[in-house]
Amino acid sequence: MAARCARRRRPSRAPSAASWSPAISRRRSDMPFDVTGSDTILSIRNLSVRFPLSRPLFSKGPTRHVLAVDDISFDVPRGSCFGIVGESGSGKSTLARAITGLVQVSSGEVLLDGQPIQSLPPREKRRLRRRMQMVLQDPRASLDPRQTVYDVLREALIVHDIDRTREGQRMRIEKVIRQVGLNIAHLDRYSNELSGGQRQRVAIARAIICEPEIVVLDEPVSALDVSVQAQVINLLVDLKETLGLTYLFITHDLALVSRFADATGVMYLGRFIEHGPTRRICDAPAHPYTDSLLSVVAEGDPEEARAKPVCLLDGQVPSPLALPTGCAFHTRCPHARALARTMDPHGVVAEGGHRLPRLCVEMRPQPGPTGGMHATPENCLCHYPLRPQAVERFETQTPVMGR
Repeated sequence: MAARCARRRRPSRAPSAASWSPAISRRRSDMPFDVTGSDTILSIRNLSVRFPLSRPLFSKGPTRHVLAVDDISFDVPRGSCFGIVGESGSGKSTLARAITGLVQVSSGEVLLDGQPIQSLPPREKRRLRRRMQMVLQDPRASLDPRQTVYDVLREALIVHDIDRTREGQRMRIEKVIRQVGLNIAHLDRYSNELSGGQRQRVAIARAIICEPEIVVLDEPVSALDVSVQAQVINLLVDLKETLGLTYLFITHDLALVSRFADATGVMYLGRFIEHGPTRRICDAPAHPYTDSLLSVVAEGDPEEARAKPVCLLDGQVPSPLALPTGCAFHTRCPHARALARTMDPHGVVAEGGHRLPRLCVEMRPQPGPTGGMHATPENCLCHYPLRPQAVERFETQTPVMGR
């Protein structure tokens, strides 16, 4: 068996944030998925990113590639927060950079309000990029140490041709610096004169000064001191509600996503192995990898911590250069069978020869924008989903696999 799992009574669990974090202004895991009842602003369709590998000078044959992002698809409703969770090397940051145009897309589409971004001319791309800004992980690396905070923010206005007058620019800069919790005196400082939390607030200010609709947050608090992380998260929540922003939130912290994101995608080796409403994923994960991630999240209640099931995965993450056959997770999966070693769950053969693109684990009715009901899918890329009701439906539809 590729993992050691100690199964105890499974409590109803929506993981709390780590012990350092005070109560964030609104607990996202206690909300329904369709919190906005609005339209889709960002759509990702079959997105893949491949990087060529260097080879010896006189070697022959085709150039090898590493598949960093593999056939990712999801939708982000306007005004919501979509979380992407995964360990280091899973491809989540590459996915974020591909969506924002910082990395070239090998195949697939990025649609902003239904409009494909890749096919647009450069001038139109620049106009659309103003609507989608990014906050990077390390504020020290993303800010020019030779510029003052004022120059950093003014440069964003100049690049996107916003308010060419000095007076107008000054008013915008002073307004946004107050919105992120800093004061006017910080405008004359250089980035090396600021603390880590202050630098990240400047990076957030640079993103929102362009008045974007979407902000991509690539691990915005992982480089900060523990005492500052909750303050920055609370700031992001307040800005989202005040400015009506849509977030794409990249992190390795599943506990943080459970409090912040409306929907979540869990990445492993470049794929979404499970994605859907955050509350459902955290309360009852369908994929064994998600289950193992949740089993190591710290619980605030000692009783819940003792009753919590523990699943420790053995082995190492396979190299993207030599992916295992069949399901990429079968080398570490405690439920793997012979089928998982030979057949990719992307193309499971169901009864009657029908080919399922992925396994739809749950369809929950939700109130739509007009008061009607629509189904919110939750998808799991696994031969053996954990959730009992999912297993029952899965075995009924695909008897060829068994358990």
